Amino acid sequence: MQIGEKVKLLRKERGLTQSQLGDAIGQERSTIACYESGKRTPDVVTLEKLAEYFKVSLDYFSTKSEADIMVELLSRTNSFFSANNVSAESKTKAMNTIMRLYLESTKEEKSFDNDEIQREERQEAYSPAAERKTRQN
Repeated sequence: MQIGEKVKLLRKERGLTQSQLGDAIGQERSTIACYESGKRTPDVVTLEKLAEYFKVSLDYFSTKSEADIMVELLSRTNSFFSANNVSAESKTKAMNTIMRLYLESTKEEKSFDNDEIQREERQEAYSPAAERKTRQN
């Protein structure tokens, strides 16, 4: 769905005319009509006003598909975890943060909290493989 279609959907859901929306965000009715028809695209300042007015995030107006966002995220994540100049500690912290954010978003944080993550990190530090590595050094 394009930005203009999203603006129109939000406006109609709230029972507003183009004029009413324009007045609320400091734009002319004709400008709102151009946004909705795709003839013009709102600038960032206007998008911020729309997001604040409709109480949505700026991300709501993104035209990237979920698949596009996921491919970009996975590509960046792969680059980070594959980098030789990133410490194992930083990679572990990043992974723990990713897991925490995911769990918070699914409201399951209670079943996998930071204490549990720290316990797992301690267990990994004292694993037989870690002990062998320590003995070798």
